[in-house]
Amino acid sequence: MIKITYTSREPPMLLIQGHSGYSTEGTDIVCAAVSTLFLTLVNSLHEMANDLVSVRNEPGDGSIIWRSRVSETGKILLEGCLIGLKSIAETYPGNVQFETA
Repeated sequence: MIKITYTSREPPMLLIQGHSGYSTEGTDIVCAAVSTLFLTLVNSLHEMANDLVSVRNEPGDGSIIWRSRVSETGKILLEGCLIGLKSIAETYPGNVQFETA
């Protein structure tokens, strides 16, 4: 199961841990979807928002921790990613859990 935890207080934090177990490694569409949204957010924050963040991206263990206030662009990028992650969790509830802390 992939556990996604979003801490909304300022500055926010997004944690993604685990594996979905939907399919075998290399063919798991749920893991691929979550990974794609996560990496798109990381790259977009660096290229479009210039937000100061600490990123961890290891298999089954990812996080984004803001080191300063989130920019307006960063808020929009983050909200878009959260919408996608929540949608995946709703579609695959046996494989992805989303919680707001």
